[in-house]
Amino acid sequence: VGYFLLFIPLFALLQSSGTGFAINSDGYIATNHHVIDGANNIIVTGIDGDMETTYHAKVIVEDKRNDLAILKIEKRLGEIPYKMNKSTLGKGNGVYALGYPLPSMLGRDINFTDGKISKTSGFDNDPTYYQHSAPIQPGNSGGPLFNEDGNIIGINTSGIDQDYVTTEGIFFSVKARYLINLIEEEGFSLPSGRGLDNYKIPQQVERIEKFIYSIIASNDNMNTNDIYKESPIFPSWDCSGIGNCYDPGTGKGQYLT
Repeated sequence: VGYFLLFIPLFALLQSSGTGFAINSDGYIATNHHVIDGANNIIVTGIDGDMETTYHAKVIVEDKRNDLAILKIEKRLGEIPYKMNKSTLGKGNGVYALGYPLPSMLGRDINFTDGKISKTSGFDNDPTYYQHSAPIQPGNSGGPLFNEDGNIIGINTSGIDQDYVTTEGIFFSVKARYLINLIEEEGFSLPSGRGLDNYKIPQQVERIEKFIYSIIASNDNMNTNDIYKESPIFPSWDCSGIGNCYDPGTGKGQYLT
């Protein structure tokens, strides 16, 4: 008997709720493409830890294939403390995720989870992704995955729909090298940071969290009072028939027997 293995992009249905992070002090922010795909109104909050002030973002570049996007707001973002790691982190290494999952349920504080790299490839052995055990939920999409030295090694992207397959500790993040390539193609500098490896993880998080942002994308004119009223329902991938299960954003999917 076969069953469908479904990814769930980690955002909400009524309006896309995701996470982003600073990649250049001149207002450039990275997130997942599926967070902002088709939106004409993108709002960013959490700059310098301020959840009340909102900034409208414009899309600078979209990479649908690797589920990445770069946004820009008209605001200086300060000195970014972390670096981005282009090399692949091996299995068994510790990682942690920061983001804004399910803000309508969990509130507007940044959320920390940790785990380990389980596999250096993703769904169907796709080398674009890490598989790891740091829990991520809807709203985490586009947030950073850090190694224990406080360097970004991935961009949190997806989990598996528990309505179809019961799993524990299986989450996926795009490797940072694909974002680095995108940044270099656009011709602006990567975050250089002073390095956080001399700090324990709680101290790293204290220095990092002001550079992790909440992103709300919609086709409607949003009132700031509505930003955190999104539905927590999981949108699943498009499965239109036996053996035909795929992510509309990337076309990836698999039918297992």
